Formats: sequence, structure tokens, C-alpha cells
Amino acid sequence: MTPPLRRLLLTGLLACAAPFAAASEPPHTAPLRASEDAQETILQRRGSGLLRWKWLVRLYHASLYLAPSAADAVSAAPKRLRMDYLHDFSQAEMVYATEQTIGRNIDATTLLALQPSLAKWNALYPGIKGGDCLEFDHLAGGTLIMRHNGTVLGSLVDEVFAQALFAIWIGTNPVDQDLREKLISAPRQR
Repeated sequence: MTPPLRRLLLTGLLACAAPFAAASEPPHTAPLRASEDAQETILQRRGSGLLRWKWLVRLYHASLYLAPSAADAVSAAPKRLRMDYLHDFSQAEMVYATEQTIGRNIDATTLLALQPSLAKWNALYPGIKGGDCLEFDHLAGGTLIMRHNGTVLGSLVDEVFAQALFAIWIGTNPVDQDLREKLISAPRQR
């Protein structure tokens, strides 16, 4: 192989590998507050990971935040799921993804009963640009809050829907098992 061809091949391989070599840690690691009211709770990152499509396309970094005393990530409230997006998604694509995945951890009767809450939640979704941050807060009592780049888009109160929504990422049949394990892993003691 000639040196120019070898250089071209090496440059192409490095360009393809660069997205995979990037750190999978989210850019935001500071404790967060679950709400703006007087009952603030400092949340700490429990775990984080990268969601990929077909292991090639990096979609977003997800981080799960819990109260320091929370033992079980699935049943804990308050909690926050933060997604730092790496690609653009339309509002319709966000709605479609939620509708396709929310039923994985609940039966058909429950899914049918959740349709009013699902419709209200789906109406909150914005279009997403690469670099945007979407946060879902699940507070005690079933209150859900959606934030886009720090701005509250809306909320609803439905404990069953809140559990079903978070189960998309941390339920027994999540969107990605590897991401689930990274999100709910207990922090290592130092």
C-alpha cells in the first residue's frame, strides 16, 4: 500500500471512530433540585449512559438523578431523568417514540386508561435540536414536570403514568437494557 493511500485510509478510519471515542459521560454532573417550591430536595446523579440506535448513531446522553437516600431507582420519587440530545428530533418523532415504548412495561388495560395523560404529556413535547436538554421530573404524589433547556413546558399529576413513563428507561422491559443498567447502578463507594 502506498503511503498516500495508507494515510487516506487511516484518516478515514479515525474520522469514523471519533464519535465512538467521545466520552459517554453527560456534560452535567452537579446535583439538581427536584422542584422550585419550598420542599426542595437535592438530587444526585445515580447513573448515566448513552442511547444509541443500531449501536452506530448516538442519540442522547441520559442521566438519572435521585435523592441520596434512595435505595431503589425504579420506585423512588423524587427523581429526574435528563437527556442531552446529540441529534435533532421533531415533535412528532418524540411523540411517536413515547407511544411506541410506554406500553412495554404495562398491560393493555392500563395503557388504555393512561391515554388522556399520554395525550397531555405528548402535547408538551417540543422539537429537539442537537445540544438541547430535556428533563422529566417525577415528584412524590405522581406530579410530572417536563423541562426543555431549563424552561418548564408543563406538568400533570398521574402516579401510574409517571411510573409508566420512567419505565421506558428503567423498567423491566426498557428501551435499552444496557442504558437501564447504567442509569440505575448504585454509585460506587470511594
